Amino acid sequence: MSILDNDIIDTNQEIPANIFVLGIENIQTKALINSIKNQFELHGEIMESFEKIFVENEQSNIILIDCSHYTFSKIFDLLSIKSMRSKNTSIALFNMKKGSRFESLVTSPQIKGIFYTTSQYGTLLSGLDDIIHGKLWLPRHLMQKIVDSHRKLPTFRASSKIFTKREQQILHSICRGHTNQDIATELALSEHTIKSHLYNLFKKHNFRNRLEACAWARDQFETGFEFDKIVNN
Repeated sequence: MSILDNDIIDTNQEIPANIFVLGIENIQTKALINSIKNQFELHGEIMESFEKIFVENEQSNIILIDCSHYTFSKIFDLLSIKSMRSKNTSIALFNMKKGSRFESLVTSPQIKGIFYTTSQYGTLLSGLDDIIHGKLWLPRHLMQKIVDSHRKLPTFRASSKIFTKREQQILHSICRGHTNQDIATELALSEHTIKSHLYNLFKKHNFRNRLEACAWARDQFETGFEFDKIVNN
């Protein structure tokens, strides 16, 4: 249900108790919090640091993260925190630039919504309404990538193929959104060498792109996967 089409919120759906906007306090975030309080009649707060957010484990929570305020690595680390991975916590990213590395975070299961810097304010509220009612608000092209990656997963999930130590390092880095140049600097290798390792990694494990590789790694970690068990020493 969209708040632009109908002012009535379906009361039969479970409504979250808390909504937090993670970012700096400015005109945009203040307006967003006021709209949340007025239109959804929910508790909303602006928090500049995650440590100040008190997540109610017995209640539903929605956390809106401002991508213009945090680096990719910071948000990646936030998504790894146990409380952020709770089934009662839904996360939406806003002020995201199209085509940025932030888009790869869509593979995280707790990400329920993505809003670009070009999104109209009404679109943000409409999407938030859907998230409140347990729906997803994700761009079509990212949804397609998720579907495609999971359709491909069964063909390369077998753990019989051995990861080398270098492949382990590179897979970990690309899951953190690092570019080839970032990885080259981190591992003290040339960018050409990193490209060669990526080519071999993708070909060996049938990954078509970074998104598929990260989706596979995420699923494996959630089922207790440990690299050391399949790394060729």
